[in-house]
Amino acid sequence: MKRPRHWFNNIIAACLLSYLLAFALVHSIPVLRHSSSDGDWYYCNNEAIENLEFYGFWPLRQVGYSITKTEHRHISERLPIGLPDGYPTIQ
Repeated sequence: MKRPRHWFNNIIAACLLSYLLAFALVHSIPVLRHSSSDGDWYYCNNEAIENLEFYGFWPLRQVGYSITKTEHRHISERLPIGLPDGYPTIQ
């Protein structure tokens, strides 16, 4: 008797592993993140890639912040609620 193929589970596992590896690579290689003037950081100057990484990696970043207790965060996480990304605050 043939065993059923679990190709769907393999695809899901491969996607999850790729997601975790991409997060680990981006956050472990300093060249892939840029520092901002206030000590925080951002991913990329390209807005589409920046948004993809910011929103795509959000869950793992939150887990990382809680584990490492880091003070330096992504610059968009420091903006007041309702202020679009990239707009300066009024001084």
